Amino acid sequence: MQRQRIERSERDTEILDVPFEASLAFDPMIARMDMLKEASAEDRLRWITSTKALLLKRREDAEVPPGPFGAIVREGLIKTIDVQLQCLEKLRQAVLDEVA
Repeated sequence: MQRQRIERSERDTEILDVPFEASLAFDPMIARMDMLKEASAEDRLRWITSTKALLLKRREDAEVPPGPFGAIVREGLIKTIDVQLQCLEKLRQAVLDEVA
C-alpha cells in the first residue's frame, strides 16, 4: 500500500500519513444498527427517530469548511448524511413490518 505524503505542516502530514483504508474500517452508525437486534421494537424506533433528528440537524448546520476543497467536503458530508437517512428509513420500515 502506498502512502501519499505532502509536506505542509505537522498536522497535515499526520493526516495524510494515515492509510485511506483506516477511514473505512469502522462505521459507528452501522455498528449501532447491528446492535439493535438486541433491543425491543420500541427502543429501536426511539433510537432511529433520535438518530434521524441528529442527522437532520447536522445536515442543516453543515457549512462549507475553509480551504480549496471546502465545497466538495460539504457536498460529501451532505450526501453521506442523505444515505444514512435513507438507511435509517429502511430500518424503521423493517421494524414496523416486524411488529405488524
